[in-house]
Amino acid sequence: MEVEQALGAFGHSRMLPRAAYVDPAVFGWEQRHFFAGGWMCVGQSAQLTEPGDQRAEQLGVASVLMVRGEDGVLRAFANTCRHRGHELLPSGGANRCGAIICPYHSWTYSLSGGLQAAAGFNGRPGFDDAAWGLIELPVREWHGLVFVDGGAQAEPLA
Repeated sequence: MEVEQALGAFGHSRMLPRAAYVDPAVFGWEQRHFFAGGWMCVGQSAQLTEPGDQRAEQLGVASVLMVRGEDGVLRAFANTCRHRGHELLPSGGANRCGAIICPYHSWTYSLSGGLQAAAGFNGRPGFDDAAWGLIELPVREWHGLVFVDGGAQAEPLA
């Protein structure tokens, strides 16, 4: 009934009910439907200025790892290790390092997302390091802001 009142004609509608702002189920629905794909602003370029700068931010129900490469290019990756899916950097966290290192089993990735070291797997027959790099996401810098497409299917940011 409260939602129906909010959908009424202009001049006859009411505010959304309290639950629309504070209910965890509503927030979960918003994370799945509003924040799962398309371009989202996740930070400022000034937070990632030097090679090796790393920052993780929440992006819907997952998180994104942004990295400034040795070549100065900003890249974004799904913030999960390809080995066991462990979070590479806590959401909201920042780091400066010459590599991306998973805190769980120390799988190590280059700043461009390629797998560099995988204890117990490197050199094993049938294990192709090139197939286990981080999952890259589209990222763009625009007017000092960083935008990431978490679904990797959005139209160009421009």
